[in-house]
Amino acid sequence: MTNIEYMDEEYIVYLVYSLNWRLPDSIQDEAMRKLERIHPDQVHLLLPHYGTDTWKNATKLLRKMGYPRNKRALPGLLGLCQNSSWPGFETVCDIFTDIGKEIMLPYVEQAMLHASKQRDEQWMDGLLSACEGLKLEDSHFAKLRQRNEEIS
Repeated sequence: MTNIEYMDEEYIVYLVYSLNWRLPDSIQDEAMRKLERIHPDQVHLLLPHYGTDTWKNATKLLRKMGYPRNKRALPGLLGLCQNSSWPGFETVCDIFTDIGKEIMLPYVEQAMLHASKQRDEQWMDGLLSACEGLKLEDSHFAKLRQRNEEIS
């Protein structure tokens, strides 16, 4: 079992930048080993908005951590669904499937509402694509349909 610890946020930022796929593998691997110990309250820091070159490794790490340890990163993972070509998207799909429909549905529904409010069809498509493994049906999106009816 990995020893879990709170880390200084500046140190986390440094380690996250070391996840950059353009850096030598040895640097990426060392950062992954150190970040495996990150406390569950800090896992959301693994997905900086401005760090697209780090997302692929960060999502791999979050998948390895598993749920519920990666729970605080779920909003960021849902945000990565805004573009299915972004690094880490395929791993996000796997994470959602690993977590399962019962736990993911409220998060997905909230993200779909947000994407719908912004009229961001690309994000909605990405969310649906990421959730294919959950085998969601139209009936799972009752809140979204209700909100769309209220807007119309």
